[in-house]
Amino acid sequence: MAYNAQAAIELARSLEGRVTYSMDWDKRDGMAYFDCSGMVYYILSETGAIDKSYLKRSHYTGTLKRDLEAAGFVEVSGDQTQAGDVFIWGGNYGAAAGGACHTGFMTSNDTEISSCYYTQGQAGTAVQELNHDYYWALDGKPEYHFFHYQGGEAAQVTPQDDRNQATTEAYQEATSIDKFKNEGDKFYIGGWMTIQDVQQVNGTWQVRIDELAKLPFDWTDNGVPCVVLDTESGARNFEVGDRVKFKDEYRSGTIDEYDEDENAIGIDFIKKYGRIWFDADKAWHHE
Repeated sequence: MAYNAQAAIELARSLEGRVTYSMDWDKRDGMAYFDCSGMVYYILSETGAIDKSYLKRSHYTGTLKRDLEAAGFVEVSGDQTQAGDVFIWGGNYGAAAGGACHTGFMTSNDTEISSCYYTQGQAGTAVQELNHDYYWALDGKPEYHFFHYQGGEAAQVTPQDDRNQATTEAYQEATSIDKFKNEGDKFYIGGWMTIQDVQQVNGTWQVRIDELAKLPFDWTDNGVPCVVLDTESGARNFEVGDRVKFKDEYRSGTIDEYDEDENAIGIDFIKKYGRIWFDADKAWHHE
């Protein structure tokens, strides 16, 4: 079965208004949630380029180049792009640690469609069709590449596929901060967490959550304002031992600062509450 470029575009457009952006590894390959590479892999598998074996191993923007080439895609220059071509942004074809990386499909020679953070994570708005150069500039003008389908059968990309091994190993060896940078400085902090302490500090009720906090703990730097959290019970009085999670509007977003010496990420959930610092390893794709 050969890749059908028109079907790929139609499928991508059919996802508009239905998908929420998420890098959560348990969600990013679903129909309700996609990150950029999750959507590209899904559409490639539905339109004849690859089979579903990609789901059995690591797959992200940095593994796309090898998989596209195995499926019969060739790299072309920016002035040769056509509808259905795949673009990849980021150093070393999206595999380099650091810097913005992104991927999606060209819908014409100057427009693209992708699952992205353009609407700041608003539910149901991840899939956007935009002018390619506009969004590329908005993302900091990263290194870019385009791939056009030349011919071939659906490629099988298994967990034992050595063509992806070096890229996957490099990804696994990267620090959590490198991984955050390689995902375009985006974070996702999901799941329920347990409160270790509750204090009113600097006029704000805050909680201590050790499974996220950078240690040694400091209330000013590491306390999480209660206003950005929901309790499992739905109560607004927060107590030690309660389970909490971030409200939908604060669960994902863009990292505001890195402290590589301390292996920490800083996030401004609400400006007036200041920057909250989390341990990068604990925060990376927290479930």
